Amino acid sequence: MPIPKPAPPARRSGLIYHHPKAQEYDRATQSRCCTPPSDGPLIWHSYWYDKHPAILEIVAWLKELPQTAQERALSQLEVLFEGASQGTLNPRDPGEPIKAIDQGQDFYELRWTFNDFDYPEKLFRQYHAEPTESDVENLLVTSHAHFKKVDGLTKQQISGLQTEQMQQAVNRFNFGSKSRWGLEKDSAEPLHPLDLIEDLLYG
Repeated sequence: MPIPKPAPPARRSGLIYHHPKAQEYDRATQSRCCTPPSDGPLIWHSYWYDKHPAILEIVAWLKELPQTAQERALSQLEVLFEGASQGTLNPRDPGEPIKAIDQGQDFYELRWTFNDFDYPEKLFRQYHAEPTESDVENLLVTSHAHFKKVDGLTKQQISGLQTEQMQQAVNRFNFGSKSRWGLEKDSAEPLHPLDLIEDLLYG
């Protein structure tokens, strides 16, 4: 007599569980930073307004660090930027290194937490767009960066302050679009954000 097969376990419901951030993750994976490019690494170009208070705050914090800590902080940013240009970022990784942001166009936020120093942690945020025009389609144009403010603030205040920074990024990007973010000038070359930071640090 054949042995009957066990019945499949009953399903508790017909619902399929979706991670609360699933849609957010899906939007982030549309970034070129999440897919290795077929024709070489993507190229960073910084179009930050380098006199903006948020940029100056980042530079001032780096200047206050001892040299070894400063070098470590810069190397951590280098790893983040390199991962983006190689298309290896994963929004589901710890720390969620990349997110899509809602600013009326395709903008992405790179994220890093500096928390291994003898200082209060800093939440680094950088915003970039990914132009689709054929002459710049390999560019990642970053138009702003800042430290996210959270201490002593309500969720509404945190959100409001960050929205202001995001809008600065969008405005700056749009301002530079006609000149290809300064790249239409004679002999202009893309400026990596780390090169800009180091120019401000040591220049």
